[in-house]
Amino acid sequence: MRMALEEWIGKGSVGIIGILLGAFLPIVWCFCMSRRIPKGVPPGSLGWPILGETLDFLACRRTGGVASFFQLRRKKHGEIFKTHIFFCPTIVIAGPEGQKMGLSDGYNSVEAGNFETLKDLFGRNSLFSVTSEQHKRMKRAILGSLQGKALRDRVQRVEKLTLDALKNWEGKEVIVLKETSQLTHNVILNLLLSMEAGQEAAQLRERFLLYSLGGKSLPIKLPGAPFYKALQARRELLKVVRGIIEQRKRSGKYYNDVLQSMLQIQESSNGLSEDEIVENIILLMFGGTDTTSTAITRIIEFLAENPDELTLLQEEHDRVGRNLQADQPLTWDVIKSMSYTYKVISEGLRLSRIADALPRTAVKDLHIQGYKIPKGWRIFVDKEATEFNPQIFDEPLRFKPSRFENPLPPLTFIPFGGGPRMCPGMELATLQIAIFLHHFVRKYRWRVKENLNELDFTRIVPQPKNGLPIFVELR
Repeated sequence: MRMALEEWIGKGSVGIIGILLGAFLPIVWCFCMSRRIPKGVPPGSLGWPILGETLDFLACRRTGGVASFFQLRRKKHGEIFKTHIFFCPTIVIAGPEGQKMGLSDGYNSVEAGNFETLKDLFGRNSLFSVTSEQHKRMKRAILGSLQGKALRDRVQRVEKLTLDALKNWEGKEVIVLKETSQLTHNVILNLLLSMEAGQEAAQLRERFLLYSLGGKSLPIKLPGAPFYKALQARRELLKVVRGIIEQRKRSGKYYNDVLQSMLQIQESSNGLSEDEIVENIILLMFGGTDTTSTAITRIIEFLAENPDELTLLQEEHDRVGRNLQADQPLTWDVIKSMSYTYKVISEGLRLSRIADALPRTAVKDLHIQGYKIPKGWRIFVDKEATEFNPQIFDEPLRFKPSRFENPLPPLTFIPFGGGPRMCPGMELATLQIAIFLHHFVRKYRWRVKENLNELDFTRIVPQPKNGLPIFVELR
């Protein structure tokens, strides 16, 4: 009996050892390969075995943003340095030359470098994840519904939703981030899906809020974890959009929205598949909500802190208002004439730190400032290091819209990224902010109830923890 038991244990040990070797040998092999540092790469540290500096990266990302992780290492190693994050050797670059390499060289040198878990969240058939020719084809199909005439024709829809929202602010204390998030969500649902505010939109927003929390959550796919809940919410959002597509195909009714434009393009040889359409609608929903609402919130904060700049902005919009007849809606040309407004928007975007770093992957060996970036290594374009560089932006922490009166050096200010992966919703975002500012600063005055002291970096877009409470009244 004892011999039989020992024999069974021996056989079991061999099996266990085999399983362990099978599980860990690939990890050890990947680790050894990643630690083979080619000659000529920038200074820096690859950190701990396997994990690299991932734990430090995550800690900094939750407390001070990705930029705080980069700042600590830049002080030690210089403007360009190496690190190791999420099982991938990484080079961090900054400055105009680094931003040109990381963003402007088409698809020849770099490709998207997004983390695999985020591809699960934002869709492997979306602009976020696809590469090269697929990305080029997809972006060309989507841009047609977000720029030019298509966007000009939707100005009055954005304005009406903005006016409806602001009426509910009069004589009240409001949390700016909460209210602008609701507004931008209503706008994006209307432009994407022709969905009006109501029960269906409210239910969709509940799912969207769960979904948006996944962007900076640990990628744990276990029930109850925020990332797991985000993936569940994403599946529900996809189901809703597929249902809308099916309903439209049955009815044959035409809608003046982004989804309809995508469905029309679907019928052409370069059109999008249904999976591509659905995943990009969800991606645009995400990109058009938190980023824009955060920018509006921060601009209101900056204007409250800088009354001289607020006066200049009000004077511009009072002039615009005098040139319009009573209740005459804004037009594309009128909005584009708001020169100081666009300076305020640019400065607000610079200080808001909405996208502090942009990930890419080298598709071939690259060289910058005498250093080598090996093929396959991830690249982080540290955008914030350039946009807060005092040699480029004097008094970089000060809200100073006048700095945009003269052209800036190329590739020093890229709030929406650059190159082929520039944000497709850039014009829509600036249009919506401009419309909001026109009506808000012209009709209302406000006072901040509680100063904004901290930002919440646990969200994929850094947001004020208190949401910026203000009291609003008519001017």
